[in-house]
Amino acid sequence: MEISKEKIITVAKKIVTNKYLLTCIVAILWFLLFDSHTLVDYYQLTITQNRIEKEISYYKELSIDSQEKMHQLESDMSSLEKFAREQFLMKKSNEDIFLFEE
Repeated sequence: MEISKEKIITVAKKIVTNKYLLTCIVAILWFLLFDSHTLVDYYQLTITQNRIEKEISYYKELSIDSQEKMHQLESDMSSLEKFAREQFLMKKSNEDIFLFEE
């Protein structure tokens, strides 16, 4: 069951001289490597799309949190006062403010 060297050469010649097969191989290589929409571009676009989708979900969550805080500030005067004191260092006339940094 030994495959002879001549047999391998004849099969290789048939494959190489088949113009339809060569045309298909050249077309596949062209589309994969040299076309404007190569596999590398597709991979990079997929990575970019995943990153942007993560950013979209992050900003949607941030927007929901901000809307909840805004609703809380609009509905509760004590939370509005707390927010103003913390963010803008507002104080009453008889108070002193001490800032602690971590």
